[in-house]
Amino acid sequence: ICITLSFYRKICITLSFYRKICITLSFYRKICITLSFYRKVCTTLSFYQKICITLSFYRKICITLSFYRKICRTLSFYRKICTTLSFYRKICITLSFYRKICITLS
Repeated sequence: ICITLSFYRKICITLSFYRKICITLSFYRKICITLSFYRKVCTTLSFYQKICITLSFYRKICITLSFYRKICRTLSFYRKICTTLSFYRKICITLSFYRKICITLS
């Protein structure tokens, strides 16, 4: 009976040892699952960070284009002023010509 009990005791000790191994493995499995989850979170955040960087880049392009658009509007405005001044200059030249004619005739 003692030998049999000793045998079962050894089996119990062995099973207890394997149970501890299983608990340990289960613990490490949970760590792996948790790490895998955080890795997915990091990958997702990295993806969104790339989207943010891309959007920031396109925003800078838009700001730059808006700046150049303002320059174009300003240049267009000054061009209109130049065209108007050129028109008035022609009027002045014409009037000066007629004044000379008047002086000559008088």
